[in-house]
Amino acid sequence: MGVDTDTAGGPDERYLPVRCRNGDPLRMFPCDFRLWDPHPCRPDDAKLYTFGGEAYYLPFEMTVCSREGFSWFYSNIYEQKPLLDTEQVVHQCRDAWQAGNPVVINLPPDVRGRLVQADVEHLLEIARRLGVRRE
Repeated sequence: MGVDTDTAGGPDERYLPVRCRNGDPLRMFPCDFRLWDPHPCRPDDAKLYTFGGEAYYLPFEMTVCSREGFSWFYSNIYEQKPLLDTEQVVHQCRDAWQAGNPVVINLPPDVRGRLVQADVEHLLEIARRLGVRRE
């Protein structure tokens, strides 16, 4: 059974990934995955949610941006923002994968439609540390 929402804060805070439990109600039925940018899931992420008395399998999609400040889109200050800590991203990816969840790392294109080289190098370093980089 889920945590009592009266003791866990407001509705938005209650449904942060760190608080999700098996059997919690689905808030937006129907859907095929859960998403709560930029919050990562727990290593023991819940997967079974209920709606109308039925249980549904619902994985979590962990999404992170390459740079700090929730930088989904390129802007005139984008390249001035620091890259996310590589070790933190590696740790979050491992936790998400351990829980059977996909990971999306966002690299927005610049005004010419090209990826920023520092973002590409950062992503390749994350892949190397995770052991998934192909040479």
